[in-house]
Amino acid sequence: MSNILEKFLRKQNAAKNNVKKYANVFENNEQELLYYAEHGKVSRELPPQRKEFVHIPWTILKSEMVIPQNYFEIHAEVVFIKEGEISRCWLVNVLKYGLINAAISLFAYQRAAKLLGREAKGRVSPDKIFNLCIAVMLGDLDKADNLFEFLAEAYSRGWLNRSSSHMTDFMLLLYSRYRNNHLHSAIAGFTYQHIVDDWDTSKPDKITAYITLLCDDQVMQVAAPPSKCFFEFNNLNWQFIPYPALMLLALRKVRGIDTPDIEHPAFGKLTDIRLVDGEDVHDDVFEKLTAKLKQQGFDMSTIYS
Repeated sequence: MSNILEKFLRKQNAAKNNVKKYANVFENNEQELLYYAEHGKVSRELPPQRKEFVHIPWTILKSEMVIPQNYFEIHAEVVFIKEGEISRCWLVNVLKYGLINAAISLFAYQRAAKLLGREAKGRVSPDKIFNLCIAVMLGDLDKADNLFEFLAEAYSRGWLNRSSSHMTDFMLLLYSRYRNNHLHSAIAGFTYQHIVDDWDTSKPDKITAYITLLCDDQVMQVAAPPSKCFFEFNNLNWQFIPYPALMLLALRKVRGIDTPDIEHPAFGKLTDIRLVDGEDVHDDVFEKLTAKLKQQGFDMSTIYS
C-alpha cells in the first residue's frame, strides 16, 4: 500500500493546479451558456441524429451542464487538500448544475425510449452518482431522492456506462438500502455488498473496517493507470475527497448511529471532516440560464415526479 499511497499523494499535490488547468474550459463554457440564455439554443451545429429534439432545445444541453460541475468540484477538492475541510458553497454549486443535468438526461432518455424505441445503453456517466453523494453530504435528502429516482432507473435499464470500479454502484445501492428500496446489484461479484447489507452496524470494529476499505480502494483506483478502467477516478474530478466513505458516515448520522473516530493516511480523520460555510459564489450565468429554461417550459419538479 505504501507505493500506492505515495503515488496518490503525489497526484493529490499536483491537483492543487487543477483549477488553473480547467479555467479556460469553464470560461469558454460560460460564454456558451450566456449564448443559450440569450438565444434559447446552443451555438454549435447539431448532428443530424439530434435534430429530432430541436423543438425542445434544452435536451441538447449536455457538456454545457457538466463543465460547471467539474469546475466547482475541483475547487472543493483543492480546499480539502489544502485545509482538510470541505467548502459547502462549492458543493452547492456542483449540485445545482447536477440536478438540471440529471433531469435533462432523464427526460431525454425516457422520451427516446418511447418515441424511438431504443434504450440509452451506456449513455449515463457513473460520475453522476457523485451528485447523489453530494446531496446526502449537504443534508438535502429531497434532492437526493430526486437524483436516486433517476439513477435507479438508469441502473435498472442499463443506461449506466460501466467501469471496473464498483464505488459508484456502492453509493447508489447504499442509498437504496437506506431508503429500504433494495435495488439489486447489476454486476457479478459486487465488492461492497457486505457493507451495503451492514451499513448501519453498531459494532465499531466493523464500521472502521468498512470505511478503511472504501478509502483504501479509492486511493488504489486514483493511483491506478487509465488502463485499469477506473475512469471515475482518472480525470480531474472526484479523486481526493473520500465521497463514498463520507456518504456512509452522513447516512449513519441521519439515522443517529454512533461512529467511532476513524483516521486514514490519505484523508486524515474522516469523522472530523467538516462542511464549512464559505463566501457564497454568485453565479449570474446560472440565473440567466435558469430563467431561459423556465421560459422554454423546463420544469425539473415535473420531470422528477
